[in-house]
Amino acid sequence: SIGSKLGMLNISGRPLRVAYLDTERNSNFEFPFALKSIVDSSGLTVPCADFRYSTLRDLDRLDRKDAAEQFIELVRTDYEGDLVVIVDVASDLTLDFNSVAATNELIDLFKKWMNVYHCAIIAVLHENPGSNKMRGHLGTELLNKATDSISITKKRSENSIEIEFLKIRQAGDQPNIEAFYNETTRRM
Repeated sequence: SIGSKLGMLNISGRPLRVAYLDTERNSNFEFPFALKSIVDSSGLTVPCADFRYSTLRDLDRLDRKDAAEQFIELVRTDYEGDLVVIVDVASDLTLDFNSVAATNELIDLFKKWMNVYHCAIIAVLHENPGSNKMRGHLGTELLNKATDSISITKKRSENSIEIEFLKIRQAGDQPNIEAFYNETTRRM
């Protein structure tokens, strides 16, 4: 299934569709390279009905939320299975990630999407430089509202990353995971 190919576990046993919305990679090189990496590591062939993707980077910030919703609506059309929407990077859907009003508006939009389109949202958000705290008021509130939250930190000295489980509502505390870069596979 698409979920297992992308490293996701779908416990419902229902079909799964993944919708990936990018907001920051340039559409000429970085976004296609990221998609190629996903395809290569998962063994997917694209186009694939169960892995949909789009970029919002070239749109004005004021237009991104509407475009994202239109994309999700399109992906949901004629599809009854489970849907996971990845928003990479969530702070690019708001004008000010330090604003309480803008934060509440975006979180309310995510809740609306979950209810209207019956989907799970994975919101990617960068951390403040030199810290494991997510950026701005948006980061604080996303952590408060999230069901699960992880922090991925690059450890330069060991050429590895550490995955820290900040919040797992259904399972409690989990040990950190360290992943190392493999020169042969060119993957973690």
